[in-house]
Amino acid sequence: MNEIWHRNANELFKLGILSNLEFPFNLDFEKRNDVESIHGNGYFYLTFKNEPIYIGISAGNEDVIESRIKKQLETITLRSSRISFSPRASHCIHELENFSGINIDRIDVGCVTTRKKVLFANENWEVFSELSDENLADFDFYWFSIPSASKTEVKLIADRAKNYLKPRCNG
Repeated sequence: MNEIWHRNANELFKLGILSNLEFPFNLDFEKRNDVESIHGNGYFYLTFKNEPIYIGISAGNEDVIESRIKKQLETITLRSSRISFSPRASHCIHELENFSGINIDRIDVGCVTTRKKVLFANENWEVFSELSDENLADFDFYWFSIPSASKTEVKLIADRAKNYLKPRCNG
């Protein structure tokens, strides 16, 4: 059965400050204990202040919240201890005043941000630089479970949604 699931980001995660790391990469996005895992085939979208900003897919047994949603939130806000930068993002960030002097030489642990996400973070840095459990509420997640669909079919549906909604952080 197909189902739609919606949660606000502060219902899913709590932020922990990692005192041994330098700002802005000093936050840990911890999944709340009372949040059930989501598994299976489907697609999701992330909104910021009700604007769709990212659409992604999941296919398989991984926990969508932990493996996909958390990663997108971390790379879009540029506040996670886990993020690294694609070559285009590395070039772009050096040109932005909000990030001057920030050391972006980071080890790639599979949580790579992109140029579009850097530009989005820059545009919203007033909020993201002060990211807290309260303003994490500006993000909402929607999960569309399609258990009978193949990964190819899920990707096709998500691609159509991307073409229609044009989320700024994809690509």
